[in-house]
Amino acid sequence: MKSTAKIRYEAYVKELAGLVRNSSLRHHCPIRSGMVSTRMKPCGKANCRCAKDPSAQHGPYHEWHHYQDGRLMHKTVTPDQYAILEGAVANHREILRLLAVWEQETVDLVLSKPDEQKTRSGETR
Repeated sequence: MKSTAKIRYEAYVKELAGLVRNSSLRHHCPIRSGMVSTRMKPCGKANCRCAKDPSAQHGPYHEWHHYQDGRLMHKTVTPDQYAILEGAVANHREILRLLAVWEQETVDLVLSKPDEQKTRSGETR
């Protein structure tokens, strides 16, 4: 016969597995913190059309912004790299969201009273 703690733990693991399965996260996916953006830029030449007309700026330029060794870094990337990084950043955010849910579920599980634990695991009296 399984202990109450073991039953609670198994129910908890099933619940977490469902969260991951229902998330937009996929196996073997790139993961990276930061953010990506696309913008237009003036070139800085006085006789260029972009100096007089803001709508004539050059671009689009795709950029990846991230922290490295405590410093904010900006890197211009190709459109293909941008597409990969856009997914990687979204995956990173999804992992952080799932981790926050997991942490809260752990706190709820550990700090719940015995009667609440039985209800959470699906047991009835």
